[in-house]
Amino acid sequence: MYELTPKLDSYSKEPQYVQLYNYIKQEIDKRMLRPNTKLPSKRKLSWYLNVSQNTVEASYDQLVAEGYIEGIPRKGYFVCEIQPTFSHAEKNSDYIKEKIFKSDVTFDFTQTGVDHHSFPFAVFRKIANDVLKSESNHLLTIGHPQGEFELREEIASYLYESRGVRTAPSQIIVGSGTPTLIQLLFKLLKGSL
Repeated sequence: MYELTPKLDSYSKEPQYVQLYNYIKQEIDKRMLRPNTKLPSKRKLSWYLNVSQNTVEASYDQLVAEGYIEGIPRKGYFVCEIQPTFSHAEKNSDYIKEKIFKSDVTFDFTQTGVDHHSFPFAVFRKIANDVLKSESNHLLTIGHPQGEFELREEIASYLYESRGVRTAPSQIIVGSGTPTLIQLLFKLLKGSL
């Protein structure tokens, strides 16, 4: 069992349960608390830190909710296996380099380009030839400013089936990316403000 020794400031504006939560989370991120490490019981930790059991329980509950630890009935709380965070990755770049560069990568999902080793050129060429026929000249036009109607119909259908949202295709706008859509949203809101 790992002994937790956070320095809790009772005069801080931040509640003690948040201070304890942040301490344990940092210990897990820094890999000081390894996966499957048993944490002290709520009663023992509250006695050791001289805080209420509710403080420890609130911290543990938040850590469970975020997937840092798990509670096993009649056994206690244990640290879960998590991926390192970006802030932790910057501090421990050797650990990340080892994970990235020593692993066998099947597909390259980076945004710097297409993975040319695994790209199916023959399949792409066949699909492009099937789509770009003389009767598909509508593909060369600009299209509707809100996006293709069939796509907006499918999005409306999906929203209703998955989220219960009733919307018409005319209420949906499909854009080329977040910056473009935010710019359009600001233009729409400018008149209403």
